[in-house]
Amino acid sequence: CLNGECQKKKKEVSNLFNIYIAKKKKIPLSLSFSPAFQLNGLLINLPYNVDYNKISLYHLGWDIVIMTDFGLMVTFDMKNNIRVTISGNYRGQTCGLCGNFNGKVEDDMMQQSGMPTTNPGELGRSWKIRDIPGCLEKEEQSCVDMVHLEYMQRTSKECGLLLDVHGPFKSCHSKVPPESYFKNCVFDYCSNKGNKNIICHVISSYAAACQTLGIQISKWRSFHFCKPDCPPNSHYEVCASHCPVTCHSLFNPVLCTSNCREGCECNQGFVLSSDQCVPISQCGCVHQGLYYKAGESYFVNGFCIQKCHSDAPKKTGICHVAGDPHYITFDGATFDLQSNCTYTLARSCTRQHSLPPFSVNVQNERRSRGKISVTKVVDGWVVFGWDDSIWVFYHGDNIVLQTDFGLFVSFDQLYHLIVQVPEAYQSQMCGLCGNYNGHPLDDISLPTGQPALSVQTFSAAWKVAAPSATCTEDCASIVCGACQESRKSSYIHSTQCGILQSPYGPFSACYSTINPTDFYNNCVHDLCKARGNPVILCRAVHSYVAACQATGIQIKPWRTANFCPMKCPVNSHYELCTRACPVRCKEATGITKCPNHCAEGCQCKNGFFMAGYHCAPISQCRCFHKGMWFKASESRNFFDYKDPVPKFQCSPCGCILDTLLPARICSIRQSRGHVLSFLCVY
Repeated sequence: CLNGECQKKKKEVSNLFNIYIAKKKKIPLSLSFSPAFQLNGLLINLPYNVDYNKISLYHLGWDIVIMTDFGLMVTFDMKNNIRVTISGNYRGQTCGLCGNFNGKVEDDMMQQSGMPTTNPGELGRSWKIRDIPGCLEKEEQSCVDMVHLEYMQRTSKECGLLLDVHGPFKSCHSKVPPESYFKNCVFDYCSNKGNKNIICHVISSYAAACQTLGIQISKWRSFHFCKPDCPPNSHYEVCASHCPVTCHSLFNPVLCTSNCREGCECNQGFVLSSDQCVPISQCGCVHQGLYYKAGESYFVNGFCIQKCHSDAPKKTGICHVAGDPHYITFDGATFDLQSNCTYTLARSCTRQHSLPPFSVNVQNERRSRGKISVTKVVDGWVVFGWDDSIWVFYHGDNIVLQTDFGLFVSFDQLYHLIVQVPEAYQSQMCGLCGNYNGHPLDDISLPTGQPALSVQTFSAAWKVAAPSATCTEDCASIVCGACQESRKSSYIHSTQCGILQSPYGPFSACYSTINPTDFYNNCVHDLCKARGNPVILCRAVHSYVAACQATGIQIKPWRTANFCPMKCPVNSHYELCTRACPVRCKEATGITKCPNHCAEGCQCKNGFFMAGYHCAPISQCRCFHKGMWFKASESRNFFDYKDPVPKFQCSPCGCILDTLLPARICSIRQSRGHVLSFLCVY
């Protein structure tokens, strides 16, 4: 056991092993359920997190991994290989079959009594915890003519494959010496009377040891030698993703920092449901952090049994931009992009003339602020592309742009942006939000369709020029990078970012639809960099609220007088679910297409209507032009993008005692281009 890593190859396969963490956390892994996990007696499906990622259980190729936030990692191939890795903080502080981790091999054979031994059987009996039914201690099998067999195997394509200097593991020999693996292979092959499956297990364990260090190996399996056995709807990969797309969390981190491992990957169009590859439409449910396959039942509130049913795929694609900023594409890929440039966020890249073209740009600014090009204020002019098929309005605390063809853009003016497109745009999108084809692994792509090698290359390809805007892609003028882990622990509690993942918290009804993990991680990261700024905390939590409400999920009240209270203007009050279509006067009827969901924010009192940033009396609800409300004596400029010819136009835009004023009451002027100015009086 060297460098904090201990590997044990079992000659007999156990049905159960237990891990005890912090004296109270016990995670028993049972292999008798093909496979299933028991957490304190409760059956669970993978992946699974305990206490906000303090303990994580997930698949890694063919292995099962248990990882903790304090540096312990246990990998089990569900056959005969167990690997335990610990951080350097435990140097000289461990005991057991893996030794004391003091850098000295000679004193690792230490019994529990503290006495050394050279007998492996005696060492094992010393550290035996308890008797397990069906578990018998067997005498070590002897191998006849071991020397001759080892000589023959050194030049064979069986165990000798490990030693081949021109073979698939040649690049690993200098990092992981293969000699001990070779001898284990020969011994096990002999002890098991020539069972070649044993050879495959040993070679697989060496491959895993190499890949754990990030060493690339070549394909070594074939149809006739160690043929991989993959379940339906999957295929073998010598370098399978460490971060497979699962039903539990379709928000797949596309730039996975961990090393790959050989194993089975789901075919295109399928995702991992515990240990099976299923179509997305057959994914199960997530309840209080636990994933249930379709057809499984679970308890709600401790006594009511709920059965999980498969839901049809979502009919819209939703892309999120939040915080520092952090991106979640239409297909669930995630990445961070710290710069203050302007980019194509989402654009229709289609040749289908039946789909209206559009583009949404985002300008990243310092302090986690962003502006969308369609709502950008330029030189004091409010610039709109405006007709009866486009609506811009307040919805709760957000500014919303909505079109008659299904584009929905919502921005809270500080932290969170949502772009939602209809199903018709599947595989027809491009930009930072991806292509919306259901496969997150190809979202980080260049305009040519080729995969980008890094986020920096990806973002640079989608950068657009913005007049009078600075652009810095590196970190020279922006504080970026990861926050220190020691500081993050201050912001994970339920009174801060932890509220996003509380199993019985106000957002639990949303967990099965939108996994909160990415929003939680974003919150901790941003709050840490902002040194606990409560404004950032509230905006981070609000971003998850907005994401849930955008999909029609009803959440519970979460703001209090002491936690993220929302200040509202005069004549209004806070509502968790504001009316999608508040009371309006007849002149405003029909100018706004009502959203299908509510949003939290400020709602006008009875007798008032939302007029820009404040609530105005219904008696003043008389002056509208192109869906815009005018105050008395207010003038405003509009850009008519349909008609490039300067024109004069005046419409009735005011009233006295419910009587419309004639057109002459409005003043107009011609300006450069085709901008018209309207003045309204009461």
